[in-house]
Amino acid sequence: ERQRVHALRGIAAQHQLPLSEDEARHMLNDRALSEDAALVAYGHDLLQRLKGIANGPVVLALWRHFAWNESGSPKKKFALTAEGILAAEQRLRGRLAS
Repeated sequence: ERQRVHALRGIAAQHQLPLSEDEARHMLNDRALSEDAALVAYGHDLLQRLKGIANGPVVLALWRHFAWNESGSPKKKFALTAEGILAAEQRLRGRLAS
């Protein structure tokens, strides 16, 4: 959850939109927003890995949040793409601005 909150607050900060930690946590109650936040957080983690920074098991938790369905099994034909991560970030930005 901490990584997803960080992703939401990071997007808000980039666009100079106020968002408290409590507000971000509340937004994560929306499943679609929570999945988008997990995807963006995973994308940030990928960039950190390129710099040699590893975040450990939290990455698996993020993966399971967006690549697995609610019943606990992998989503069929799910493919991680840069476009998917950027689209998730755009949806979050739109929601934060509204």
